[in-house]
Amino acid sequence: GLGWQTDDPSLVWHNDTTDDRDIPDYSLLKDKRVETYVEAKNLASNIIDHLPQLARYCINNGKEFGIITNGNDWLLIKTFEKDTKPKDRIIWQISIEKDSVLTIKNRLLNLSREQIGNLPELIEKEKQIQKFWNEYVSNESKLVDKLSIEIATEFISKHSDEDYDQETITNFFKSNLWTFLTERSIVDNNEPNNNT
Repeated sequence: GLGWQTDDPSLVWHNDTTDDRDIPDYSLLKDKRVETYVEAKNLASNIIDHLPQLARYCINNGKEFGIITNGNDWLLIKTFEKDTKPKDRIIWQISIEKDSVLTIKNRLLNLSREQIGNLPELIEKEKQIQKFWNEYVSNESKLVDKLSIEIATEFISKHSDEDYDQETITNFFKSNLWTFLTERSIVDNNEPNNNT
């Protein structure tokens, strides 16, 4: 789990009134101080509609981040940034129904009792990783070159008792990767659009 035992008042307070008379659904505590607030809405709720409420609770009480969920959708928000609206400050949003298990796991682990105090650093690291990935995949030649070398190296290591030319094998995989990407792109573009 995430380490927030909801029946342990040293970790989680339910509907505790703040100094400003706000009543967040849950207050998450670490080292006897409130780390952030969680607003829990019913499953039919659009959590975006409740962002101003969560932002107000967090801003009024000096919390940098807030969490809102309806059980399926989860959202992490930075509570204040100059000249922005709450929707503009969404750091991430996930859907248990739609997102990959790996994405859900990675995002929710950032909200664990162990990690929640490191949110600024974790968010910055995720931005750096995403930027690197975007730059990497925006250059298909670079991606194909890198993958073909890695695949060729693995192939040669598995067939070390035979004599294979690294360049020939690399070019073979490079050609096949380009074919794979091209055919994949054609298939993706020919799929019917379900939005119409």
